[in-house]
Amino acid sequence: MKKNLKDKYYEDEHDDIDDNEELDLRDDDEEKDDDNDNQDTDLTDDELENSELEKEESRENISEDKSVVDINISSEMKKSFLSYAMSVIVSRALPDVRDGLKPVQRRILYAMNDLSVYNDRPHKKSARIVGDVIGKYHPHGDTAVYEAMVRMAQDFSYRYPLVDGHGNFGSIDGDGAAAMRYTEARMSKMASEMLKDLNKNTVDFQDNYDGSEHEPTVLPSRYPNLLVNGATGIAVGMATNIPPHNLSEVINGTLALIENPDITVERLMDYIPAPDFPTGGIIMGLHQVKRAYLTGNGTITLRGKVQIIKLANGKQEIVINEIPYQVNKVRLIERIADLAKDKVIDGITDLRDESNRKGLKIVIELRRDVNSAVILNNLYRYTQLQITYGINMIALDKGQPKVLNLKQMLECYLDHQIEVITRRTQFDLDKAKNRLHIVEGLLIALANIDEVVAVIKGSKSPEIAMVQLSEKFLLTDIQAKAILDMRLQRLTGLEIEKSSHSRGFQCSPRRRGRHHRRLPDTRGPAHHSICHGPGGEGRSHVPPRPPQGQGGQVHEPAARGASTLGASWGERQHGTRLRGRPGEEDGRQPLFRRGDPARKLEVSHRRGKERPRVRQGAFRAG
Repeated sequence: MKKNLKDKYYEDEHDDIDDNEELDLRDDDEEKDDDNDNQDTDLTDDELENSELEKEESRENISEDKSVVDINISSEMKKSFLSYAMSVIVSRALPDVRDGLKPVQRRILYAMNDLSVYNDRPHKKSARIVGDVIGKYHPHGDTAVYEAMVRMAQDFSYRYPLVDGHGNFGSIDGDGAAAMRYTEARMSKMASEMLKDLNKNTVDFQDNYDGSEHEPTVLPSRYPNLLVNGATGIAVGMATNIPPHNLSEVINGTLALIENPDITVERLMDYIPAPDFPTGGIIMGLHQVKRAYLTGNGTITLRGKVQIIKLANGKQEIVINEIPYQVNKVRLIERIADLAKDKVIDGITDLRDESNRKGLKIVIELRRDVNSAVILNNLYRYTQLQITYGINMIALDKGQPKVLNLKQMLECYLDHQIEVITRRTQFDLDKAKNRLHIVEGLLIALANIDEVVAVIKGSKSPEIAMVQLSEKFLLTDIQAKAILDMRLQRLTGLEIEKSSHSRGFQCSPRRRGRHHRRLPDTRGPAHHSICHGPGGEGRSHVPPRPPQGQGGQVHEPAARGASTLGASWGERQHGTRLRGRPGEEDGRQPLFRRGDPARKLEVSHRRGKERPRVRQGAFRAG
């Protein structure tokens, strides 16, 4: 017992010693820390002035560095978010009021146009089209581009699809489309009308994201696509939901607006009464439609189209032939089945989906003792057989999002078409003028082919030949270059006749050899004329010499037996050749042939071909 107490005493004492040692060690550590602090304090006191100087120098360096700018985090966040919001609004989510397309949709159609995937050409792999879109114009994911193209090919999403798909492009049941490596696509006929006359400078182009390609800012759009196919998009702080319409009704409304610019929206509704959805349905009441057309905002009630059929056994069945827009058919059937199972709607004995490629058909069989009208009203109440469709007609007008009513949308489209037609007409006019300018030079060369050949053969280089031709025959550089580029086959009689026809004139066979027509004076002293006669159809010709004192050309008789190659019919008839060249200051003036009847070009359409013929009436020679 004593031993145990003693051992215990020694153990307690040993523990006290250990505790004391730990305390001593802690005291030693604290002393060392104090010493270190003192040393640090001493060092800081010694180098305090130097450290302050270094801090001041670093601040001066930062202030001198122009890449570092002091900004307010609140204003920077506001600015950055607004920039992002406008980018989403303008470049992604909202359609343009002129062509009704978002940028991704416009780029898809333009890429298909580059690939020549027209509606009369074979389909092309969707992966190829998507690859061109994201590689050239749309710097985003391939999934987003493919999904947009798939929706453009779905006849239950678009009233008039813009893409003609070949393969599995999804269904109204909510099935997804097959992978892009399996499907094929091409433009539809409606899409071809969207791109018509695109190569005639009808719209502006802009650089793509890296500046290596050009893309149109808007498409010509031969019909109001924004109203015809509608649009749906969610941007930052705003969203658009424009319903589709019937094409014939929209065109009739556009024509009515052209005839009467002061027409009201109520009067336009006589031509465009309501939206026309691709999946059908019934719009309940036109009051909300009128409000949406007047203000750009509204809500309409849309129901599916049903009919109640009495069977031979005394039962009744509800047949659904059309469902509201953007409603998933499978989910609608599942919802009806759940309601029947939970006895929320009592009286349904069978539910079948009999839809096929001919159309949609959902059959609901009822018990004999139930009222079909009550069941139908419950279906409208508890399922998506009746929905509320919100209309929010927001679109980009000159790059700014605006809420537009029905008339304003059509006015914006008409302004766009006026610009497109004006630019297209100007393009065709410039092209025709340029061609006329070249053809006139070719006709001058054909009228003086021997001299032209001699000038070309005697020149040391094409540049010298061009200068000499321009000086000798008063040609422009463009005309001289066209003459040098002309092939020898153009000297055949058939090609000469084609050149004369392209000039815009052709004599009828009865009048050939009796009349000629002088070319208009577009360069100054151009004295050549087109003459049609035996052996010289369509060749250029200088008329015979007029009486003395009338300022006519000077001719000399051609030598007997001389070659008449290159001579015109008039030259061979009168035995004269032109001496010198036109334009010299010798008192010569353009010749006028007296007695030429007035003429007019008339186009006669036979078997789809245009044949110009001459009749009395339009321009007078000279």
